Amino acid sequence: MRRALAEHGDDAQILAGGQSLVPLMNLRLARPEVVVSINRCHVLDYIRLADDRLVIGALVRQIDAETSPLVQAECPLLAKALPSRLSGNHGCGRGGPQRGRPDR
Repeated sequence: MRRALAEHGDDAQILAGGQSLVPLMNLRLARPEVVVSINRCHVLDYIRLADDRLVIGALVRQIDAETSPLVQAECPLLAKALPSRLSGNHGCGRGGPQRGRPDR
């Protein structure tokens, strides 16, 4: 990863989960020459306590943080705010707004 970023400089774009970059690429608002995935950088995938603080790595998946006993114990409000059922556009699954009817 470091080599690719060093070699391509400003022409490279980092891709983690794709939630930000991929939609921009689809709309042609971002057109990186090189996309460098960091999904295999396991050193960024952690949930731990450090100096009495909950620390969540950049590659922790939402579901892993949501179900982590450490997150639930140390920061219960965050654990309650994370449920994946609250994210996304649920209307799209059954027709919803694109067919002129609200999600039920």
